Amino acid sequence: MSTLKVGTIQDHANGNTAITIDSTGRILTPARPAFRGTRSYTTTDFTGSGLDITGYTEDFDIGSAFDPSAGTYTVPITGIYQINITQDASTIQAATNTFLRLKIDGVMDNNTRMLRQDPEGGQSSSSTFCQTLSLTANQVLLVHFLTGTDNNIGLNIVFSGFLVG
Repeated sequence: MSTLKVGTIQDHANGNTAITIDSTGRILTPARPAFRGTRSYTTTDFTGSGLDITGYTEDFDIGSAFDPSAGTYTVPITGIYQINITQDASTIQAATNTFLRLKIDGVMDNNTRMLRQDPEGGQSSSSTFCQTLSLTANQVLLVHFLTGTDNNIGLNIVFSGFLVG
């Protein structure tokens, strides 16, 4: 019986490392699509129909599919993705509801929304969205935020995701 010992697996053209296995057996996939962008507190009016979130600072973007300026992630390959959105809003002055939603190809996806009700007007709001989604190559993801009544909210957003498989 022979044993195959491979530390690195290259793509078909031997131009990129697809998988490495370190000396302890950990498997690394350095080309797996992943991204993370943060948007610092910016006071904005999110009432009415809400706003698409743009103007992120890119923390990383493996696969070059995240556009931090436009706030969009264009799915590079069809697969299962873990998508995460965290919002933290401050300076909320009135009792309000907040809606954190994901748009897919420009359409609000009602299966990927987070509603937070605040009947007491608690000065701050936070919510987190984490879902595993089946996505198709070239679909475009975008975060959308809406408030019910407060028009002066400082909003911080973290938008991230990665290909599971």
